[in-house]
Order: sequence, then structure tokens, then C-alpha cells
Amino acid sequence: MGNLNRIFLSFEKDKWYFERYWLGEGDLDLTSDEFNQIYNQTLNNGKIEDCQNIEYNGNQAKQCACRIKSGEYFKSIGWYTLYTDLSDNPIGLYDYYNFDWHLGLLIPIDFNGDKVIYDNLLTTVAGCTDRTFISEWSTRAVSIASLLSNAKPYKIKY
Repeated sequence: MGNLNRIFLSFEKDKWYFERYWLGEGDLDLTSDEFNQIYNQTLNNGKIEDCQNIEYNGNQAKQCACRIKSGEYFKSIGWYTLYTDLSDNPIGLYDYYNFDWHLGLLIPIDFNGDKVIYDNLLTTVAGCTDRTFISEWSTRAVSIASLLSNAKPYKIKY
């Protein structure tokens, strides 16, 4: 299964991150060069949003949600947390590499006008999530196959 999944990964970096997961090699501390590559990929083909002021390593900083939309690191990093100083210079990164299932989209259910509740059971089972249908089911397949391997989720930090 691990080698089969590598076929669907276009970039060597994505294959490398997946292999680290599949072999259960544990947490990863990025080099400055790797961190800068991920940050630049985000600037060129991603988005940075939802920044909030926090304390980071004893200093005032910002914590932002980041997304790489395509290209290198898209399938390995994807969404991650970026830390910047108050002048928006990047100073840190955190991601958790795993194959977690996402919950389905919430759909309203009206009981004759008496009460509206929101349920996601049907869409969760069907794989209709915030990911594309194929992406969600691919993630689920790897997650299940991981139970039969040495696969282990890991932290990516800078």
C-alpha cells in the first residue's frame, strides 16, 4: 500500500514525507532552508489567514492558519500553523502529518418546523467533507491500510 500511494504523489518531497509517516520515523525538525521553501510556496501558491496575537517562545507573535493550494508540499504539508513576529516575518511552523478522516458537512434537518438540528452523519459516511470526494476517500484508504504497517503520525516543527 505504501508504494501504491507513492504513485499518486507527483513531487519527491511529498513522497519523502509520506515515507517518513509509513515507516513510523517520528517527529521532524525542519531546516531553515526547508522552512523557507514551505513559506515561499505558501506565498506563491497558498493563503495565510486567521492571524491571532499570541505569546510564542516568550515573545509577542502572531499565529496564522496557512494553506498550500497546489504544487510541491500540497499533499505533504497542506494546512499548517505559521508563527510570525509582529512585523509579519516568519519565525516558526507547526504541522501534524496524519491521515485523519474529516467529518461531513453539516446539513439542516427540520422536524415539521418544531426544531432544526444539524447533522453530519450521512455526509461523513458518504465522504462528503471539506476535502474533495476523491481526496477524502484516498485519505481514509491510507488511514485504514496504516493499521497494518508501522505508520505513525508525526509533528513537523520549525
